[in-house]
Amino acid sequence: MLIELLATGIFGWLLGSLVNYLADVLPLFRRVHTPVCPRCQSTKGWWTVLIPGPCRVCGKSNATRAWLILLFFVISSVWLRDNYPPRLGYYLSSLLLVYLSLVAVIDIEHRVILHEVSIAGALIGLVVGFWLHGAPLTLLGGAAGFGAMYLLFALGAFYVRSRSHAGTQLEDALGFGDVNLSGVIGLLLGWPGVIAGLFLGVILGGAASLVVLVAMLARRRYRVDASIPYGPFLAASAAMLLIFRTAML
Repeated sequence: MLIELLATGIFGWLLGSLVNYLADVLPLFRRVHTPVCPRCQSTKGWWTVLIPGPCRVCGKSNATRAWLILLFFVISSVWLRDNYPPRLGYYLSSLLLVYLSLVAVIDIEHRVILHEVSIAGALIGLVVGFWLHGAPLTLLGGAAGFGAMYLLFALGAFYVRSRSHAGTQLEDALGFGDVNLSGVIGLLLGWPGVIAGLFLGVILGGAASLVVLVAMLARRRYRVDASIPYGPFLAASAAMLLIFRTAML
């Protein structure tokens, strides 16, 4: 029992290390690359992927994020060992958690959802969606997710342009990466599951926006152009509905 628990924890550590590594190199190189410091881009040893620490060149560190990701995956792997969704299985659930976590981390740190990551997600979504829902409902879910978010993207872009003409400079409320991610989530959740996924993402994003707004008002630092990345909430929604739904019952 103890050996199995230890092995599961080590597996989770390796998964978390993979997320940390990809979150550092993909925004810089768009491909697999030797580990580098995301601040000064100096080369690091592979052992630093497993044991995070400050850069030996610039002294900067993203160790706080790295250790949080490692802790999250160790706990999640142990929990999933006895609670994984039956149709997904333990390893496929872990793969989805790696993908969704990677999307969230990169979007939080760089405010972008990489096209390369979206393409990989679409391939994963097709395989998982066909397995869970069949081809028609998977493709319909992907089209619905992409289409619904594209409509919001277009409306947001129109609003930003109209406000900019009025002399107020605003950031786009949504990026096209959010549109692509919604399509991926639609493939994963299928139809009509994508409706619940997008709705839950909106609820989570709205709650976080409210917290940020209250915090800015309390510190008297409110800005009309303030925005938060939306991808992490879509990713969290998909994870909750696909992987952690037993904990929500």
